[in-house]
Formats: sequence, structure tokens, C-alpha cells
Amino acid sequence: MSFSSDCKTEMCKTPVRRECCARAELYGCFLLGLRFTPDEVALITGHESFPARVRGLLEFAFGRGPELRGQVGKILISVPYPSELAAAFGHDKSLRISVQLNRAVIEDECCQISFIRGVFLAGGFVSNPAKKYHLEIITPHVTLSRQIDTLLREMELPPKTTSRSGHQVLYYKDSGYIEDFLTLCGAPVCTMAIMEAKVEKDVRNNINRIVNCETANLGKTLDTSAAQCGAIRRLKASQKWDGLPEPLRQTARLRLEYPEDTLSELAERAGVGKSGVNHRLRKLMEMGDQA
Repeated sequence: MSFSSDCKTEMCKTPVRRECCARAELYGCFLLGLRFTPDEVALITGHESFPARVRGLLEFAFGRGPELRGQVGKILISVPYPSELAAAFGHDKSLRISVQLNRAVIEDECCQISFIRGVFLAGGFVSNPAKKYHLEIITPHVTLSRQIDTLLREMELPPKTTSRSGHQVLYYKDSGYIEDFLTLCGAPVCTMAIMEAKVEKDVRNNINRIVNCETANLGKTLDTSAAQCGAIRRLKASQKWDGLPEPLRQTARLRLEYPEDTLSELAERAGVGKSGVNHRLRKLMEMGDQA
């Protein structure tokens, strides 16, 4: 199963205790469904828990269940739309159904949350957080998309917007907003999975930074050591070598013997301070360049 499917499965287990909230969640599902006419609402899904969720909401709010018709890889949920349902959502069955948000259906905060959950169940997707952070809600209706956008902003979850293949897309790429959205809609376990993925990414990135830094430092140390060894060899081949003070010759021999040592390691072998070894090596470099 995908991460998006896991989120929807968790949301479908969210208990609904008030009829108004059940109606609000159904309303969100219906508005983002495949078809919404005065006679029928059609929802299509590949998610196994969704039909049972719709059935439970209908039975809880209206005492009726949907008709289910199977398709290849998908489930078509056909819900007759009698006057009772139409009245609950403020529709006149004698007129063409307008796919727009009737705010009277979601006056209470709990109903607004239920509505957004229904919207996501019917038209939402969230990517695997191990790969990227992305949550989106897709609808072909421009006005409805704007109305949902406004509602989400009122709920302090401001989405970004775009269009894709003639559809309107509300989306988040900020992991914090995605976590808040999923928690609000009843998927706290999946929210924890995003937080864990963030921690793993941070740890991995920190390790990579440390490794890259150490690799760069090692490369710099080796480059410097190679230059020092070259200068020392030139000195040994010249007449200046025999005239070098013993501390300089000791440091030169250690550098040639331990070319991969850092300055600190070389200082420990020489039994002197790091600054002392550094001064000696600089002196050897200057003399080697003149040899």
C-alpha cells in the first residue's frame, strides 16, 4: 500500500459522533466525486476502505447505503440522490446541481474538519515522505477550488494553488502544513511517520555534511603534506640540509615518514606544540622553495 492509501485508511477509521459531521464529510466526498447530478452522486476510488466509509456515513446520517459497482482496479460508488439528501445540502432537485460549497452545511468547526477530511478522501493525495513532501487536492471546478482554498486559510492551513490538465490543484510542500493537515483530518499515526522521516533525513544530511567536511579536510591535509614533502626532498638534495638545525630536521623526517598525519598528530609525535610544528614546516617550505 502507498503512504497516501495508509493516510486514507487511518482517516476512514476516525469516529464520527454527530450527524452534522457525517453530513459534512459526505458533502466533501460528493463535491469532489466523479459525478453530481439531481439523481445520483458517483464516486470512484481505488481505496478499499472508502466505500465502507461512505456507507457508514450514509447510514449514520440518513439511514441508507450506497450502491457499489465494480470496475477494473477501481470501485464506482453510486449513491441515489433523493430529496432528503438534496435538502440536507441545500440543493433544489428541480435545478441543475451547482458544484459549489454551501457554507451553511459546515457552520461548526467540527463540521469544517469533517468536510476537509471528505474532500481529501475523494480528491486528495500525499506522497511518501521518505521521497518528498507533497500533499494535494484536485478538482475540475474552479469556483469550488477557490472556496476550499478560502476555508483552508481560515483554518490556518493556507495552500498553494496551480492548475494541471484542466484541473485545479491545492497543494502543500511544507512538511509542517502537511503534518497539521493530516492530524486535523484524523491521521496522527501517518503524521508521526512524516516526523520520523524528517528526523532520518536530518540525521542523514548531517552525516553527509560531516563526511564531506572531513573528506575535504583530509584532501586539504594531503595536498599540504605533499607540498611539504616535496620541499623537504628538495632540501635534502641540496647543500642546505646539513646546515639545518636539529628541530627542523626532526620535523622534516617525521613529515616524510608520516605524510598522512594532521598537524596535531605530527606535533604529538614531535613532542612539541601544534604551533611549533606549524612554524617549522613553514620554514622548511620557504627553504625548500629556495633550494
